Amino acid sequence: MAIKAMKSGDPIDKNREFLINWYKNRVMPNFTSQMWYNMDKSKILNQLKNIPQTEFVDESGFIDVPFPVEGQYVPESRRILVKKGAAPDVETHEINHFLQDYNNQWSEGNESFSDNENARIIKNSLLPRMKMPEEYRGTEYEYFTHPKEIQSRLMSLRQRAGFKPDQVVTPKDLQEFWKTYKRDNGDIEDLLNITKDEKAMLDMLNGVSKVKQINLPGRENINLVQS
Repeated sequence: MAIKAMKSGDPIDKNREFLINWYKNRVMPNFTSQMWYNMDKSKILNQLKNIPQTEFVDESGFIDVPFPVEGQYVPESRRILVKKGAAPDVETHEINHFLQDYNNQWSEGNESFSDNENARIIKNSLLPRMKMPEEYRGTEYEYFTHPKEIQSRLMSLRQRAGFKPDQVVTPKDLQEFWKTYKRDNGDIEDLLNITKDEKAMLDMLNGVSKVKQINLPGRENINLVQS
């Protein structure tokens, strides 16, 4: 049975507040990237007004998942599902998938300049497939390296690290965060395992603003946080 929650002061509110603040106030260090982001911003702001309530569910509440998961966004029904007891970051990840979904609704699936640039940055920042740990280069490679999954993981990192939407993250900023990070966030661990190096991580943190919701073949209804 699902439990819906939207109480003032709950982590669910903090996650929404983080994402709303980020997308409303995002400032890109590159002028051209900022221009492209601004072209899509009105659609993102419209999504921010319509974030559905999160449903906290047992494992049986997830829909057609291929492996154990902590969270799921279901595009067809626009439902955000999070496993009871999951870390608060999981909800951030899944709400972000909902925010990515505006392209299918308002842009008819067309890629914008911003989408293409963000996908390019992500592709250039990831390790070659065969240099990734085995669990990432196997059958789930397309899932872990998909731009929508990388960008949702970046949002988890930005939230945990306290990076601001108008901040240019420096090597020092990132190194200061690593000093206190307890290796307790699945999204961040995934990024550490498949990103080339510190420069590549910074390129994504400073350059990736948003991505479109593109569904993988056979995965049309799945936007997941793996257990």
